[in-house]
Amino acid sequence: MSGPLFLGVDLGSQSLKLFITDAKLEPVVETTVSFDKDLPQYKTTGGFHIRGNTVTGPTLLWVEALERCFAQLLALKAPLHRVVAISGSAQQHGSVYWKRGALTKLQELDSSRTLTEQLGDCFATTESPVWMDSSTTKQCLMLERDLGGPANVAKVSGSRAFERFTANQIAKLLETEPAAMTQCERISLISSFLACLFTGGYAPIDVSDGSGMNLLDINTRTWSPALVHAVGSRHPSKTYNLMSRLGEVVESFAPVGHVNQYFAERYGLPKECQVIAFSGDNNNALVGLKIAKGDLAVSMGTSDTIFASIAKATPKELGHVFAHPIVEGSYMAMLCYANGSLTREKVRDRYVGADWPAFEAALQKTAPGNRGKIGYYFLNREIIPQGGQGVHLFSSDDRPAADSDWQEAEHVRAVVEGQFLSMRLHGSAIGLEITERSRIFVTGGGSRSRGILQVLADVFGAPVYKDVKGAVNSAAFGAAVRAAHGYHLLAEGLTHADSEQVYADMIKQQQTVELLASPHKANTAIYTKMLSRYESLETKVMDKVRAEARL
Repeated sequence: MSGPLFLGVDLGSQSLKLFITDAKLEPVVETTVSFDKDLPQYKTTGGFHIRGNTVTGPTLLWVEALERCFAQLLALKAPLHRVVAISGSAQQHGSVYWKRGALTKLQELDSSRTLTEQLGDCFATTESPVWMDSSTTKQCLMLERDLGGPANVAKVSGSRAFERFTANQIAKLLETEPAAMTQCERISLISSFLACLFTGGYAPIDVSDGSGMNLLDINTRTWSPALVHAVGSRHPSKTYNLMSRLGEVVESFAPVGHVNQYFAERYGLPKECQVIAFSGDNNNALVGLKIAKGDLAVSMGTSDTIFASIAKATPKELGHVFAHPIVEGSYMAMLCYANGSLTREKVRDRYVGADWPAFEAALQKTAPGNRGKIGYYFLNREIIPQGGQGVHLFSSDDRPAADSDWQEAEHVRAVVEGQFLSMRLHGSAIGLEITERSRIFVTGGGSRSRGILQVLADVFGAPVYKDVKGAVNSAAFGAAVRAAHGYHLLAEGLTHADSEQVYADMIKQQQTVELLASPHKANTAIYTKMLSRYESLETKVMDKVRAEARL
């Protein structure tokens, strides 16, 4: 066989995937490395090192995982010589800190040696802050103070100051590890860090993933001088040049170089293979799911997210607005929840055993609305509502309930219903609206559960679909689609203004959708009535959490 191929790289929370498609976006081959299982020497849990509210990932783990995946492709005799473009996806917000001298090592990689061996001493800090981290509350408050309040930070950057966002992680490191940060010559997002490995140089941050840093002005699509100065001033010297360490910002569909000699010689990629800017996982999922105007996407993975394309940016203090990864001048709106699949698994294990069929049975056994019972399961420090912690149960009369007051199956229904009620409640504030023609597209491991999807359809009153090609691996597939999209722009000599049309032409023959769940009007009416109760009880829960934090 012949013809061009496109490679998507996806560095998630728990694994790294390589996903190759042909020119028709049909899957060709895929490989995966699980961090905990396949690389146990790094001693991660769920892909992370967790120390209280501080959560990091070992940077070299990601390097070695990439090499393992390529070794699998070679073992499968994958036609890497036909790959003409590469793009990538990575967990958002996380950051990598390149030490002085790292650029020279990237430029002089020896294809006879492993990347892990050669890059071992290239990082100013060997642990990379990741999106699960919630240890930077102090830095968030300082940033909002310096900018005149959370609304001002959101107006510029698309989000108020969030603990997991890169700016606040940088500020913490400037305060706690100033010597290491002085030695840092370039700061990458995890996405652009991956692109650095492929190009053999410092690849720029793309505007869409860069929108999740609290550093980029989403209106001008460039770094915000005010935000960058506020964060850089956290270094004891007060003269830290953060702007130079961030480098330039590029559109998400921009080429950032060719693959370096290392990948050409060691793995057989063509030297002329283009590298298209890497971006965040949710940003790539938006592309991979081929979301139309008016549709929503719900991703159910380690984190749960709901997102959609929007024409106008209306940032609020809750939720996020990012620059769109394909359409110049447009945006994507998103809500992100820390308590996703791992929280559902813990509820499952405690109440019905380590068995997903039993989880499904519990949903079938209980009635929509859960007899008026509402639960909040913040096993990890939550993002929405910000700072939510603990498990909080309420009976149908809104009184606090004890665990023993509930049947086991009621906990299963409550953890599912609560998540989707929150998405519907808070999503409407940032433009995630449902109309009569709206469809919900799902992705992630949780999208395999028909019981969960039926609750989703009923809560929103909209049909739930999956795209057969991008349903489970939407971020990896989206990265491959973006590689093809960027390649076509280059090959045809097109401009940024053509980006949206090229993407539309690519996917118009790829609408391979399958209906998974249809809403029941009676159930939607039940959930609509529950929304005001859910909001009121959430306020009560957060008042309690904040009061306990002050003790």
